[in-house]
Amino acid sequence: MVKEGVLIVPSHMGERPIRAMHGYHPEDAHSYAALFTNQATLPAEVTHIPHLHRLMTHSIAA
Repeated sequence: MVKEGVLIVPSHMGERPIRAMHGYHPEDAHSYAALFTNQATLPAEVTHIPHLHRLMTHSIAA
């Protein structure tokens, strides 16, 4: 993990300079996330990134 705001350069991920970087700690002040879904409700146990796999496989089976 890197300190919040650090960019690893050079980055060979494209032709243009990058605007963001992965690798920050989830508890850093600016580590925001969003979950968009077409489901009316989400199970209460979906609280962390690893839970998304279970959510997706449940949606496929339904």
